[in-house]
Amino acid sequence: MLAVLLFQAASFLPPADEIVLSEAPQSVAYLETVQTAATQEFVEKEEARQLIPQDSPQTNALRYLLRHGNVAEVRLVAILSANSSRESPLTLALLRAACSIPDEAAALACLLAPQAAPASSLPSLAFLAQDASAPLALRSAATGLLLESGLLNAWPLARSILLSGTADDAHAPWATWPRTGRYELAKRILLLAIQRTLLRAERPPSDYEPNAAWEAQSKQVAALEAQLKTLPWLQLAESHTLKSDTSFQRAAARLLDAHAKSPNASSDEQSAILRALGMLAPHTHQVLLAALQSNNPARIRSAQLAAQYAPR
Repeated sequence: MLAVLLFQAASFLPPADEIVLSEAPQSVAYLETVQTAATQEFVEKEEARQLIPQDSPQTNALRYLLRHGNVAEVRLVAILSANSSRESPLTLALLRAACSIPDEAAALACLLAPQAAPASSLPSLAFLAQDASAPLALRSAATGLLLESGLLNAWPLARSILLSGTADDAHAPWATWPRTGRYELAKRILLLAIQRTLLRAERPPSDYEPNAAWEAQSKQVAALEAQLKTLPWLQLAESHTLKSDTSFQRAAARLLDAHAKSPNASSDEQSAILRALGMLAPHTHQVLLAALQSNNPARIRSAQLAAQYAPR
């Protein structure tokens, strides 16, 4: 069960737009069919294939269920939305549901469904990745989306996840998950994102294996780190455009303002925001500069602290 905190990752997403459902008989029938399918213990592959949205009214129906549906409906919609593009309205709806629904399995399904994350969602995903109260699998999925978006500063957190349970598990300040001994799911989720990143860069896949002996895992992570540092990160996912993407800049500003306006938040929440801003560097430079040049002492202080978390 996800904890309810002062800050939730969903609060850093763009404001939710109104979803207008079509009253056309075929659209109403589609919504009802999806809801009925969600009540079944199993949905056959062919049945699911026929429920994949084909037009805007059907897409809106799925967005509606992501916002207002029950856990079973959200999980089914995540399946039907698999491989949604960065530009698809379903993708932002999936990520909003992932950051809001109190069911870990449904949230994870929503995080794993999109092909890529839109720029406006990256600050929210960075906060989720750094949220000490979030399950490790969700933090891993969010970290993977950040890496696939060309944010190399997500690697320190990713490395800590991959090294969890090994002799090199260094308990870095951001590695705030419980040491339960159960890390395979989180590692495999992250590995999928890393392999996709390597594939797009036309590099050979990593030989990292989450079930390998600890010593072998450490060596594999070291080799992977060396490989990742050679990638053309700015070109990989066009992350260089974040500096001019107004939706990203507004979302990053919301993250900074949350820190400035909430002095009574827990230290874990405050740290999560600052580390999230560090993961987004250097693309947050304009946001920090604007805060430093403002007449607001709280924003100036938050920007000064955030700058300390940016890798050098």
